[in-house]
Amino acid sequence: HDGLSVDDIQEPIDRSWMLRLCEMVDQSTRALDRFDYAVALDHIEGVFWVFCDHYLELVKGRAYRETNLVKKRSALATLYLTLKTFVLCFAPYLPYMTEEISSWSFLADAESGSVHLQAWPKVADLSGNGDPQYLEVAIDILTQIRGEKTANQKSLNFPVSEVIVRCDASFESILVDVREDVVRAGSIEKWTVEVAQMDKPVIEMVF
Repeated sequence: HDGLSVDDIQEPIDRSWMLRLCEMVDQSTRALDRFDYAVALDHIEGVFWVFCDHYLELVKGRAYRETNLVKKRSALATLYLTLKTFVLCFAPYLPYMTEEISSWSFLADAESGSVHLQAWPKVADLSGNGDPQYLEVAIDILTQIRGEKTANQKSLNFPVSEVIVRCDASFESILVDVREDVVRAGSIEKWTVEVAQMDKPVIEMVF
C-alpha cells in the first residue's frame, strides 16, 4: 500500500466518506457491545453497499487516472483504509473469505498472520472530520445522472455533452470540490452550474 495513511486523505469527498465509515464503526461497535450481532451486521452491510454503489464509482477514476499525486494518494489511502476496515468488520461473519482477502495485502505489516487476531477497528484510527454534505451531494447528482441515462436508454458510461446543475448558492463551494469526481464518473464533457432557489441540486442533461 506504499505507506498510505490517514494523513494522505485530503480531498473533501474522501473525508466525507471517512466520516460515514467512522459512523459505521461506532454504531456496529456499540451493537456488538450489546451482543446485538444482527444490528451490527446491518450497519456494516448498509455502508458497504453505499461504498460499492456510489463512493467507489465516484473515486475510481481519480485512483486510476489522476495525475495530481496528492489527489490520487487521497483516493488510494481512502480505498485502502476502507477495504481494510470492511475486512475487519466482516471477519466475524465471513471468516474464511475475510481471511483469504486479508492475506492478499492487509496483513503484510501485521504481527499476526490471521485477520481474526487483529484488533477491531477504532474510530480514533480513522479520519472522521469530514463534512457529510460532500458525499451526499455527489451521490445525489450521480444518481440523477444515472437515472437520466437509464430513462434515455443509454449505458451508464455513455458520454454526456453537458450537465447543467441548478442549485442554491450555498451548494456552490461543495460542487467545486466534487466536480472532478462526478464528471469522471458520469462521463461528462461539459459541466455548468447555475444558481437558483432550490432545496437541493437538480440537473439537466444534454446528450
